Amino acid sequence: MPYIRKIATINLNAISCRVKQHLLKEFVWNNDLDVVFMQEVAFENFSFLPTHTAVVNISEDGKGTGILIRTNIQFTNLVMNTNGRITSLVIDGINYIDVYAHSGSKYKKERDLLFTDEMMIHLGEFKENVVLGDFNCITDKKDSTGAVKNICNGLKKMIAELQLLDVELSKNSHRVFTFVRGDSKSRLDRIYGSEAFIKNVRKIETIAVPFSDHCSVVMTLEITDVKNMNFFGRGYWKINSSLIAIEDIQDKFKTYYAQLRNRNSFQHISFWWNNDLKSGIKRFFKGESFALNQQITREKSFYYKCFNEAAQYQALNLDAREELTLAKSKLMSLEQKRLNRFRKKLKAHSLHSDEKLSFFHVTSFINRSSNSKLLKLKLNGEITSNPARLKEAIFEYFSEKYKNDNSHCGCGNTLDYLNRQLDKNDRQQLVKPIEIAEIEQVVNEASKNSSPGPDGINYEFYVTFFDLLKNDLVSLYNSYLIGGDYPPGLFTSGIIALIPKKGDNLELANRRPISMLNSDYKIFTKILFNRLKPMMEKLLGPGQSASIENSSCVNNLSLLRNIIIKANKSRKFKGILLSVDLEKAFDRVDHRYLWEILKKFAFPDRFIECLEKLYKNASSKVLFNGFLTNSFSIECSVRQGCPLSMALFALYIEPLLRMIDKHIQGVLVDNIFIRIVAYADDLNIFIRNDEEFSIALELINYFSIYSKIKINFSKSHFLRLNNCPLGPQLISEARDVKILGVRFVEDYRKMVDLNYVELIENVNYSLSLQYNRRLNIVQKVWILNTYILSKLWYVAQLIPPENKHIAQLRKKCGDFIWKGFFYKVERKELYAPIYKGGLSLTCVESKTKALFIKNILLSGQNGEIDNFMIQQAMNKNLTLNTREWIKLSVTLEEQNLKSSKQIYDYLILKQNIKIKQQEKNQNFQWETFYENFNQNFICSESKSTLFCVFRDIIPCNSKLYKHRVRGIDSPTCDSCGRIDTVDHRIKICSGSGKVWVWLNNVLKSKFKINVADAMDLLQFGIKPNNCKYKAALWLVTETINYCTKNYSNGSVEDLIRKISVKRWNNKQLFCLQFKKYMYLL
Repeated sequence: MPYIRKIATINLNAISCRVKQHLLKEFVWNNDLDVVFMQEVAFENFSFLPTHTAVVNISEDGKGTGILIRTNIQFTNLVMNTNGRITSLVIDGINYIDVYAHSGSKYKKERDLLFTDEMMIHLGEFKENVVLGDFNCITDKKDSTGAVKNICNGLKKMIAELQLLDVELSKNSHRVFTFVRGDSKSRLDRIYGSEAFIKNVRKIETIAVPFSDHCSVVMTLEITDVKNMNFFGRGYWKINSSLIAIEDIQDKFKTYYAQLRNRNSFQHISFWWNNDLKSGIKRFFKGESFALNQQITREKSFYYKCFNEAAQYQALNLDAREELTLAKSKLMSLEQKRLNRFRKKLKAHSLHSDEKLSFFHVTSFINRSSNSKLLKLKLNGEITSNPARLKEAIFEYFSEKYKNDNSHCGCGNTLDYLNRQLDKNDRQQLVKPIEIAEIEQVVNEASKNSSPGPDGINYEFYVTFFDLLKNDLVSLYNSYLIGGDYPPGLFTSGIIALIPKKGDNLELANRRPISMLNSDYKIFTKILFNRLKPMMEKLLGPGQSASIENSSCVNNLSLLRNIIIKANKSRKFKGILLSVDLEKAFDRVDHRYLWEILKKFAFPDRFIECLEKLYKNASSKVLFNGFLTNSFSIECSVRQGCPLSMALFALYIEPLLRMIDKHIQGVLVDNIFIRIVAYADDLNIFIRNDEEFSIALELINYFSIYSKIKINFSKSHFLRLNNCPLGPQLISEARDVKILGVRFVEDYRKMVDLNYVELIENVNYSLSLQYNRRLNIVQKVWILNTYILSKLWYVAQLIPPENKHIAQLRKKCGDFIWKGFFYKVERKELYAPIYKGGLSLTCVESKTKALFIKNILLSGQNGEIDNFMIQQAMNKNLTLNTREWIKLSVTLEEQNLKSSKQIYDYLILKQNIKIKQQEKNQNFQWETFYENFNQNFICSESKSTLFCVFRDIIPCNSKLYKHRVRGIDSPTCDSCGRIDTVDHRIKICSGSGKVWVWLNNVLKSKFKINVADAMDLLQFGIKPNNCKYKAALWLVTETINYCTKNYSNGSVEDLIRKISVKRWNNKQLFCLQFKKYMYLL
């Protein structure tokens, strides 16, 4: 059966308002369009169309081409012209070329060159080329009414050489004009393809749209080769968070909830909650969503009908312009009404709120979506992409994986090594009735972005309706914990998402299963975990740090580091670090063995029974490509995604740790024998000789008989310390072992270098991805602080970088920040906090120093100072920075600085950073300026411009001439002939001068603010509730940003257009910040 692609071309007429953008979305969805080729595109953010990937190519004049591709369609060979006029890509082996030709007779030459010269780079060596778009010219007099002036010989020549035909004229018997202005009509929007291509075109039609003055040409294409097509499902239902925020719907749901509680089934809380209530919630919100749009949809249908009839009259040379305009207006009004209902409350500017689109976003979206897809698998040595076969194979793999083999062999004597138990108070605490306060704490702390489980009900629902639900939640949870009720499958079921791991993604074994569980289930198990966590330290012996209060994996890593340092210091210190990888440890947990362990720890019977019942009915489905497999039982494993999993696994593996602790002597560090360093399934054992090596493996093998957990020999390694003698072993030796993300080697200096060389490579790679983004300096600092430098902090807690590493990182950060800048600011000035004139760029040296020192001060016994590390201050086997920073930690201990942030702020303060411009102009109100600069309603682009202006790093001709820059022969402006300074560009030049006069007039006449110059407003102290001054400050910063970039060709009209678009895009924020004053803008 052939596959259908629907492809359209449409001139967007530079739309920018949100209403028209959503009408575009409606057009795409209503016509089920797979690919949309757009022209005269004036905006870059197509996030309102989540079903499609957007490729946008806009030139410096603010207009260009763009392509929307349905997310499940793969494309290659993306090519963009620098002037935004042509964008091309390949889909299904066909090279589509999107054209937005120059308009008007005065651009005839440029139009010819576009088709004869610029087009060549997009043709390549493809067998099939399709050229489509807004040609702004014709090749036949019949394609236009009135005097014909825009026949293009260049286009004629191109289609002749490529042997292309007009698709519409080849399929239809008549022409349909696509553009009407006044009495003139033209067929400017067309599609050209080869004769072979046209044979696969089922239908082509011209459709009038309410968001543009052009019609769209829509083509239905038949694809006969479907073997490589990808098919995707719709996923599963999730509650629409935007509906929850609507007060009317909240009131309706409260009434509906009361009706549900009156049902007879309410007498049995578990049945009522999981059957009647959850199905009722889904039914209610589905119904509200439908009802909310139904009326608007009916009205839209009516006005679309009017619009189409008016368009048909227009095509028949009947004047229907007034009817078209009225219908467009009504459609826009209805769309605005719908948007207002679903508009979410805007928060402060996000990182990307005003970032311009770039290749980075396209490639990131493609990579992100491709990682979440499972298009093919390797099955029995063969690769298959058949959706039905994939679904069957995934179900078989996971149902077998989580099936219990029924070969439980008891416990042997493994439990004899457990000698710790809960006391009476602990047991009572675990099974006491659950209280509302416990539920409320968990609900409020839960991540609102967490994916819901199969019932589709998210945490936001529980937060919003907590007062309504709390009493029933208490009854439900207590019925499971102390009432003996069986939680049904609807409560314990989950959906498994497959996250790619390292290795061949065609193998299911290289996909990490993460369970998305129901929110009410996670709230319940989180309450149980909160009760259990304070008791874990009583139950777990030395060596295990998972799920223990005030402990983390960093404690383990610090201990491992100390052992490496001791081995370096004393050659007599001999030992082996055995890093054991337990194969799919969480998935192999045998429930029967787990219950026996809990009994040995003296857990209350009620608590164990509750957990047994939770796992008894547990089941899951796998979500892949929007499809769900059949349900399968979870007969073994602790589910990754359940709040209890980590604690249960730590208890599960405790017999093994105690067996090792009993039979192996370990190594002596700081007067303590260290045998095991474990964090959940990350197991590291210190042994001294062949005998202990064999004992360790025997103990693990013995434990695996009863626990089903096995060693993964291919991923387990050992590391010799000081050439400790050891014979051949089943586990391979390694030069370095990676434990919890940190590489350990025998030599401390090599360990520092090995880790930081790898980290710097990661930083370089991450920065290389960012270079294609169109970021301003403020955004670059955000990127560095948030995504790039954060890669260092985990390792920096344990081992400080050497000076050579810090120098490399500084250079990489500097290159990234100052790319495209002629003048720069001293690095130290960027480190200063924003309220002191900097950009709060993280100082690599100070941050790593603060993290390392904080670890020394707090990672010893009971959160005290690490005395072992303090004693290493004169150890010459350590790097210079390690020794110096250890000495500094002793000094800082007296300062009583408890957190790494406090230490970092102290270190930055000690640098005594001075801002040069503040020193030069001490009369300027710098503190007030920095406070205004940091207002959240000022976009990052304007902040970046203000920073460059007040730091005097804008390359004006006067500055370049003074510094004798080659090619600058005069200090005067190229546009107006006056001396070119920053002040001149903002206030005086031919374009900016008129704009600046207009700004001062607006401030005085509309805002009633009397200032000698608008720039003075930057020094005004603005109170939080002073909406007038907020609005005025925003307008001033936007104008400064505009004038700086458009000083020679700017205009008041262009500025108003641009700030109107910005205001519209952030309307909710402006309503909150500026109230009525937003309308003055």
